[in-house]
Amino acid sequence: MSMDKPSRTAFEPTPEQRAAIRAIRERSRHDRPGPDELVDRGDIDEPVPHGQFLELACLVRELRRRREELGLSLTDVSERSGLTRAMVSRIENGWNLNPTLETLYRLALALGMHIGLSAERIPEEPPARGAKESGDPQRPEGSVKDPGDPQRLEGRVRSGSKLNVRRARQERGEDPGPG
Repeated sequence: MSMDKPSRTAFEPTPEQRAAIRAIRERSRHDRPGPDELVDRGDIDEPVPHGQFLELACLVRELRRRREELGLSLTDVSERSGLTRAMVSRIENGWNLNPTLETLYRLALALGMHIGLSAERIPEEPPARGAKESGDPQRPEGSVKDPGDPQRLEGRVRSGSKLNVRRARQERGEDPGPG
């Protein structure tokens, strides 16, 4: 007796869904709307900025890792958190790109975890090429430090990010880059 996985059936849109998709495509061929206009019209959901998506993906990966470490099923977490099983699954699989803080807190609590929020300053932009250090008459007081200044780089490079470490070293002239 073999326990084959049930085969996945292809999504087959209804005639109404097909008509709506055709209408969106036809409108897009003629007026070439930008993302803001598509969101305003309701044709697409609000895009999630890439940095926010990556932060959420890291958090969700940790929550899922903890669930698996504890040997809990989606149903177990659902019962503990009061969330539906489908909601837990959607969050873990990246289908819910904008879960509420309450949802994330409930999910973390069900796994014996705490989510801590913090605010970080956004690093200032590097100075224009050829700009001098503060105190120099050609460089106004209060302007951004030299790109190679370790204090400035410290705030920009996240630990464990090889790409950002390489970029920081290149800015300081320590790493010629690949090649």
